[in-house]
Amino acid sequence: MALTGTVLHRYERVASHLRHLIESGTYTVADKLPSVRSLSGQLGVSITTVLEAYRVLEDQGLVEARPQSGYYVSGGGLVTARVDSNLVVEDPVDVGMGEFLMRYLRDFQRRDLVQFGCACPNPDQLPSARLARCLAKVSRDLGPAGNLYDIPPGCEALRVQIARRSLVGPEEVMLTLGAQEAITLCLLATCKAGDTVAVETPTFYGHLQAIEMLGLKAVEIPSDPVHGVSLAALRQCLEEVPVKAMLLCTSHSNPTGATLSDEDKHELLEILGSREIPLIEDDIFGELSHSATRPHTARAFDRRDLVLLVSSFSKTLAPGYRVGWILAGPRYMARLHQLKLFSNLGSPLLPALAISEFLATGAFEHHVRQCRRQYARQVGQMTEAVERSFPAGTRVTRPRGGFVLWVELPAGYDTRLYYPKAVELGLTFGPGPIFSARGRFRNCLRLCAPYWSPVSEPILWKFGELLQKRS
Repeated sequence: MALTGTVLHRYERVASHLRHLIESGTYTVADKLPSVRSLSGQLGVSITTVLEAYRVLEDQGLVEARPQSGYYVSGGGLVTARVDSNLVVEDPVDVGMGEFLMRYLRDFQRRDLVQFGCACPNPDQLPSARLARCLAKVSRDLGPAGNLYDIPPGCEALRVQIARRSLVGPEEVMLTLGAQEAITLCLLATCKAGDTVAVETPTFYGHLQAIEMLGLKAVEIPSDPVHGVSLAALRQCLEEVPVKAMLLCTSHSNPTGATLSDEDKHELLEILGSREIPLIEDDIFGELSHSATRPHTARAFDRRDLVLLVSSFSKTLAPGYRVGWILAGPRYMARLHQLKLFSNLGSPLLPALAISEFLATGAFEHHVRQCRRQYARQVGQMTEAVERSFPAGTRVTRPRGGFVLWVELPAGYDTRLYYPKAVELGLTFGPGPIFSARGRFRNCLRLCAPYWSPVSEPILWKFGELLQKRS
């Protein structure tokens, strides 16, 4: 939630420096990296610091250690950024997610399935007992007053905590029932039925559900899994299509994990701002960078009051508490209060107070640091398993944050047809077509790492073997 990252440890600075060298092409796939002793001397840090930096990069899948040889740039599954220009000029479409998506979502409730398809934290990794104690405390302290409506903008104590971490005033924060309601309210505040919303493609199916429910149309802007949405394609689209709003995850997007650079976030705001088009920025994965540095939000650069930022505690702390929020300025906030009030009067007070209590203790920062390390490891391990067990020619993303992987199988696969077979094996995954308004990406799928463990790993290998049996 904070706009600036914490101070980096030495090993994190070394890891960040090496990551930059790899991503900029100084070192490419299969290149040998400097030895531990050599790098220690060059950078003036201890051997322990260098070893810890290499460990971080190993967890992220960027480097691999070879016995008696040293460290090398990992080659398996590295994604080359690609933008399909044929997607740019297609007309907006009505969204119809259909019964398949409902079946897919219902499978999330099944305890007998490994939930590789569910982009939700594993409850075993959440501080649920401590949150329960916070909930009990605020309930005792508040007494009967805890059983009242909490009308917009919502619980002041929590809004203050969010404001402090976002470097804004509490008046810029409105609480919602999770990020999904926040997105819906932002769309209502900026669009009317029949209007067109620009989305990246692939995009989170929840964005498409909200667009469908409100009778809006979607125009798809191609995005690659490294650099994010194509700004050139967006410019072309806006010349041809009367877009009323853009809905975009700018950091660690779902499903590809892409993150726009600060420069691209600036340019994005210039492109939209020149036409007075609001940006609904989904920042729900922003806290979960795999490094210690949190990406800036696009809203941090907004000077026109055109960015409505959406987030929640669902990916970091308490999905079951359904506590989300919107950050917005005076241009839209009064309308958002009105829409929230008309929608459901307000959000539950006690869960908001419990999370506020948790945040006030400082426990959230420690918990998020643990989450970052945990998800970096799980994503790296899941990536390696995909590379080893899926068909030859499979490509997989290398996200720098979050916990989702976007997997592209060779041409000819239809992942929707493999979904019921996966369920029979005991796992779920996200079939590619549900991440597109036009049902694209049939040979793609999304995997989520929170349920990755030595126990669940063999199930993914069995699924990989199933995919390889295609005749």
